[in-house]
Amino acid sequence: MRVFKRALLAVALAAFAGSSWAVAPVWEQLTPAQQSVLAPLQAQFDGLPEPRRDQLAVNALRISQLPPARRELAQQRLQQWQQLSEAQRQQALAQREQFRRLPPADRIKARQRFEQLRGLTPAERRRLRERFDQLKQQPGGLDAACPGTAAQKLECLSRPADGSAAAATP
Repeated sequence: MRVFKRALLAVALAAFAGSSWAVAPVWEQLTPAQQSVLAPLQAQFDGLPEPRRDQLAVNALRISQLPPARRELAQQRLQQWQQLSEAQRQQALAQREQFRRLPPADRIKARQRFEQLRGLTPAERRRLRERFDQLKQQPGGLDAACPGTAAQKLECLSRPADGSAAAATP
């Protein structure tokens, strides 16, 4: 009998603990602050799966409490996400998951590389993109032309097409 009572108590507590057991909100149940953040999603919000609506509601509340500049950036990113095709979204999610699975040291290196790329001038980025496109067209593609890790590929891309020692530093 004692085990039964404990099991019943555990089930009751689990039913009331955490938002994952509650029904996800519909648009009308969101606070005005959440609605403001999620405005780009208003038309489709109620049709989203419950876990997604719940996640969006929690994130919108957190975003609404950010300083104005960060809140605006988050809203811009939400709008950019909405403009992506389903295939582009799936690709972005797959890349994010791939990044999350990297060992911590590799994630740090990837972030540092990203910051280096962000620091390039538009002309340097254009040259890097042209070199990438050029190598992609070769037999075997980029992997054959620039084997190795992502960092090694970026180093390879940074070298001039003629193979000389001078390199555009990313």
